[in-house]
Amino acid sequence: MIQDLGRPFAANVPVNGTANTFDLPVETVSETATPPVVVLGGSIITNGATPTYYFDYKYGVIGFYVPPTPAGANLGVTGWAYDYFTDAEVQQAVTDAFNLHTNDLDPPLYIDPIPGQMGVDSNNEYMISILAAVELLWFRSTDAAQEVDIHTPEGVSIPRSQRYEQIMQQIERLNAAYEAQSGALGTGLYRIQVLNQRRVSYTTNRLVPIFREQEYNQPYTGFEPTTGLVGDIITISGKYFTYATAVTFGGVPSTNFTVVNDCEIQAYVPVGAQTGQIGIITPYGTVLTTAQFVVGAPPPFVLYGPEQVHIPIPPGR
Repeated sequence: MIQDLGRPFAANVPVNGTANTFDLPVETVSETATPPVVVLGGSIITNGATPTYYFDYKYGVIGFYVPPTPAGANLGVTGWAYDYFTDAEVQQAVTDAFNLHTNDLDPPLYIDPIPGQMGVDSNNEYMISILAAVELLWFRSTDAAQEVDIHTPEGVSIPRSQRYEQIMQQIERLNAAYEAQSGALGTGLYRIQVLNQRRVSYTTNRLVPIFREQEYNQPYTGFEPTTGLVGDIITISGKYFTYATAVTFGGVPSTNFTVVNDCEIQAYVPVGAQTGQIGIITPYGTVLTTAQFVVGAPPPFVLYGPEQVHIPIPPGR
């Protein structure tokens, strides 16, 4: 993504017997991808228990703790060099990107998982690489803003502002790709987090929290019969009744009720019951019936043919 693919190099430096640091013709030398090989006087030398040499991988310098000898010997170094970033810088960018991408993920991910831990799958790996590339390109944009304009003998002129704009355009494209991937897969910085479950109310057609009173009772909560006297048994139908702790009639608690199952309760109309909604109190909220229970005798009826037909009688007659 950052187009810093690297290239091999080979350096030959004469040894004078007194100098202990030598500049290589390249910078940003690879430390781990392709470690450099050091040859002195035709023999490969390595760092054992007591180190012989060290590298400044950023600036391409090799140093010896004791000046190499004999004078006139040839010091050869081969390896791999990049144009912009050292292995340590890339590793830091990947670590930063991983921490940013996996923040608050449940279960958590691990770059190098041990047995029992979740590793990074290909989708998350790709998204982490995008964030790492963005961080590295930000470094490049800072360098580009400080560089000078380029002019070649052939008449080519490249202003530093153009290089800066190109890097910023690349960052913008990568950020857009990351956001689209995050939303599609539900992971990373732009994943959709459900902090409170919500649903559409049947009565208001608006999004409401599931724990809100009078909106918890979905599907519809009904009861039979719709009227009754103190001591009558009322069958209540609905949902979320399993852990009910109380049943109220117009706010007055019933002293005797039975939870038949999650969708049905049988309760006695208590002394002092008032006309109003029946409430079922659970640890998750209060379920209220949509209709009101009427405390009192049912309306009179007359027989008409084979069916019993309820006919309301006007007051005073």
